Amino acid sequence: MKSILPLALPLIAALGLSACKDQAAAPEDIRPVRYMTAGGNAEIGGDSYAGEIRASHETQLAFRVAGKVVAKLVNSGERVKKGQPLARLDPSDYQLDLAAKQAQLAAAESDLAQQQLNLKRYRELLSKQFISQAQVDGQQNGVNAAQAKVSQARAALSASRNQTGYATLTADADGVVSQMQAEPGLVVAAGQPVARLSQDGAREIAIQVPENALEAVRQAGAFRVTLWKGGAPLEGKLRELAADADPATRTYPA
Repeated sequence: MKSILPLALPLIAALGLSACKDQAAAPEDIRPVRYMTAGGNAEIGGDSYAGEIRASHETQLAFRVAGKVVAKLVNSGERVKKGQPLARLDPSDYQLDLAAKQAQLAAAESDLAQQQLNLKRYRELLSKQFISQAQVDGQQNGVNAAQAKVSQARAALSASRNQTGYATLTADADGVVSQMQAEPGLVVAAGQPVARLSQDGAREIAIQVPENALEAVRQAGAFRVTLWKGGAPLEGKLRELAADADPATRTYPA
């Protein structure tokens, strides 16, 4: 009995120390705090938005006719002038059509000349009482029809000449080609965008506004614009605020 008691006391003491350690290791409650980043825009009140500077007028350029791209004359990022060629389609088919329309016009003009000559002869015969007035009137109708065919052929030739010209894509205004997709070998449809032109002139900043800030943005009289490259802040004003939210971000472009 004497030998068991000394062993029991250290065991009880060890258990007591273990319990104290478990109680001391209990984690403390996390207390929320408010904080503010010093410097930067910390002194500016109101909301701030990241935006993208772009041209106020950007044009999607496309060929007005279909065809295969055979020449890419400018690259993305290049500055261009109004009327400068940007890309060119294979004009073979349009040149053949132009030649056909020119031949049709030549044939129509030749027929008109013959009809007019016949009318002159009919009038001479009428003056000699060899033919009737009805025959002369019939020949006059032939001349009128021939004149209509000439007008039709000229219009067709003009349209074909335009189609040939449309095989070359040109810049609508001075600016920068921000995107060029017309690579040689690409077959494009009429109206398919192949380039984007950022026109010279005014610049704007595109931002995305959350729904809970729409009213504040509408009522704001002016905006302070700060560029990453530094420099004095710029003053801006709201030009446009979308009525519908972007389906992906659920924010409103402004």
